[in-house]
Amino acid sequence: GECLPGPTWPRLMMHRTGAKCVPTSGVQDAHLPGTGYHASGAWRTKPGRGDPTISMCCSDKLARWFVVGCQGALPMHFLGEPVRLSSITVLRDAADFVPEEALRRAFLYRTRDLRLDDDSSPGSPRQPKWGSVEVSTTCCVEFAARQKNKFSPTSGTDTRHPCGSSIAWVAGCGDQEATCDGRKLGITKKLLNSPKARSMLCRRELFKLFRHIVSELSEERLPHSLRDPTLATYLQYKKAANGYQRLRRTFLEHVGCWLTASEELQQFTLSEQEEEQKQLQHPETVRAMTDL
Repeated sequence: GECLPGPTWPRLMMHRTGAKCVPTSGVQDAHLPGTGYHASGAWRTKPGRGDPTISMCCSDKLARWFVVGCQGALPMHFLGEPVRLSSITVLRDAADFVPEEALRRAFLYRTRDLRLDDDSSPGSPRQPKWGSVEVSTTCCVEFAARQKNKFSPTSGTDTRHPCGSSIAWVAGCGDQEATCDGRKLGITKKLLNSPKARSMLCRRELFKLFRHIVSELSEERLPHSLRDPTLATYLQYKKAANGYQRLRRTFLEHVGCWLTASEELQQFTLSEQEEEQKQLQHPETVRAMTDL
């Protein structure tokens, strides 16, 4: 007889994450079969594997950036408005692609009730463009094979872990910087806690660059928020960025369970040697900022 085609069922896409719901959020994963496994829209912490931390997961940080901007507090002394993402580009292949609706739910919908100062302006920066780029199937297969070899279904042994290495490059700052576990790659054990091990992206180095920029500005060009002579610590300079702090408070009050590190870690100043240092590592950056 003739073989008739069976019914075409809609493909249901489900993704699992190891990121844990914030304990104080009031929402926890039910771990039920299928779509009932995870709580949708929950705020979560990293990592997916290993001991829990107070670092919020990547999608939560992106959701925050769509509110407060991705520039941080210190640059807001010089900027008129936050630097928000104008587009999101996702890697995909034919078999596995996160739909746009899921991305909107993760990055935008959880904070859509917030009323920000610039929401009424045309082309709101909280309405990004969405795009995708196809990734090499061969590359995906090879990576999946390597990951599979690190997991034993019989013993349950899983030796996979997130990569601690990264490469940073900033326009105008010369060569790129390779780091491992937050420190410059190649640093010896003896120098682990020395200034030579610091990444150019760590708080102290960014504060150092910020202070150099401020010292190059005349009194007339100095933003009013930086004219307070009592400003000294990294935290005080951040608190003085009133526009950023207002957005930050709005976001944190809306979330209610966002985890933050102790402010004591930000109560540091630069040494006299660092303050007096005139030889800048990144002079192009200073020139660009002082020309604003």
